[in-house]
Amino acid sequence: MIKRFSSYHRGIVIRFGILNVIMELLNEFISSAVLHQMGFKYGGVEMHFIKVLITVIISFPITVIWLKDYVNLRDTEARRNEEQKDFRSLFEYNPSMIILYSMDGKYLDANPAFLRYTGISLDELRNAPPFFTVKEEYREEIQYYFQEAASGNIQEITFQLKLAWGNEVVLDVTYFPVYRNGIASGIYSIARDVTKEKAMEQELVQYQALMNAFIHHATDAIGIVDAKGDVLLINPAWEALFGWTLSELSGKKSPFFDIELFQSVIEKRMAIQIERKITTKTGRVVPVTVSAAPVLSSEGELLGVSFISKDITDRIETEEWMRRSEKLAVSGELAAGLAHEIRNPLTAIRGFLQLMKERPDERYLEVLMEEVDRINQLTNELLMLAKPQENVFVEVNVETLLQELLLLMRSQANLQGILIHLDIASTLPTVQGVKDQLKQVFINIIKNAMEAQPNGGYVNIVATVENGHVLISIQDGGTGMSKDMIAKLGEPFYTTKDRGSGLGLMVTYLIVQNHHGDIKVESEPGTGTRFMVSLQY
Repeated sequence: MIKRFSSYHRGIVIRFGILNVIMELLNEFISSAVLHQMGFKYGGVEMHFIKVLITVIISFPITVIWLKDYVNLRDTEARRNEEQKDFRSLFEYNPSMIILYSMDGKYLDANPAFLRYTGISLDELRNAPPFFTVKEEYREEIQYYFQEAASGNIQEITFQLKLAWGNEVVLDVTYFPVYRNGIASGIYSIARDVTKEKAMEQELVQYQALMNAFIHHATDAIGIVDAKGDVLLINPAWEALFGWTLSELSGKKSPFFDIELFQSVIEKRMAIQIERKITTKTGRVVPVTVSAAPVLSSEGELLGVSFISKDITDRIETEEWMRRSEKLAVSGELAAGLAHEIRNPLTAIRGFLQLMKERPDERYLEVLMEEVDRINQLTNELLMLAKPQENVFVEVNVETLLQELLLLMRSQANLQGILIHLDIASTLPTVQGVKDQLKQVFINIIKNAMEAQPNGGYVNIVATVENGHVLISIQDGGTGMSKDMIAKLGEPFYTTKDRGSGLGLMVTYLIVQNHHGDIKVESEPGTGTRFMVSLQY
């Protein structure tokens, strides 16, 4: 660089040569804009050359460091400006109410959320007395928390108070000091109106208390499991019925957990009710109805399943008692017909015995055996009707059942002048059930059909297959019933007979229901009645 300017004045060459070297070095550390700000210009260097040159050369390392510090300072100030912008944005757009107080409680600043809430301007706020927004009786308490914050202790409080304009509100408020140079210079408060949230929380608490009281004092056994089937809660009635305590089962599956019922409730997302027998902790077998229902969140997420179990021992015993009572009543009513039916073969037997005494003949023995078998069959039917049977479901041949009923009731029908006609489909399947109970169902219906025709008539029995069910239709030619009367059928002690109890049809409906079947009745006054019993096969 020096050789290039050798034709010029030596001092100028040296000056510009050294100065260029220095400037090249400076340019490696700082920008020309910074140099300009600091006063480094080519045009000003030629004046007082020696002084400037020596100053630059001697202080060059210090100058470079000082310039670098200046650049860092300028970057720090830029970051600080950005942070202030961010803070102001947070202050301005925050939905919570933010207030800046002086140390003596005067309002210095407030964000738009607070100004909207109070309905005043910032200028009005700055001229307002401390804590003017609340009624006077609350100001002393607020002053206490304010002073605590001024002492350096952050205060988080929930106030339930009345505002100056009369509204009763709940506010979540946080007070904290603002420090400058290590000295508290003001107090910030951040407030949020949580009146609605607190009201909802209170309602939820009351609702939970109500539900807890309901579950705790319910007479039915209530249990709740989580989405995996582990026990979360059981009530005292559950513990009393089954014997286990919550401490024994919490976080575990109950000893009689029904995985099929649990999965069915989860898949269908609906309540399901079943009847089952459960073995308790003491080994006692308890018949119960179990109602299982999904427990869902407000978003529809499955939280668990609730089980409500009811001991139906008394109900089953009552139903059994009614069945036995009805059997005895039916047996008594059939006694006259059976006596007449038995008298006929006995008369035949007596006559043939006299003939055999006078003129022995082996052909008479065959007749005697047939009549004895007939008597034996009739007495067996009567014994089976009266004898209590255990509810064991087996294959029941409906055709055979109806044929046996026809033999049992035809004699009484003949006495009343009633013709019973039986029509059975050729391919009638068997059904699952308790034979004697199903027999009692049809005896009750046929007996009612005969009683509805005191002056004689008919009973048509038709058995067919329809939509996966065996349908037995029993039609009479009696006086018929109104719709109101049909609606009350099956109710205890409701009867249209002078001396009836209404228990017969009630037992009938219960038996069919326990066999997962259905009974429908069609009738109009003066046109007879048709009972249709539907049983699954």
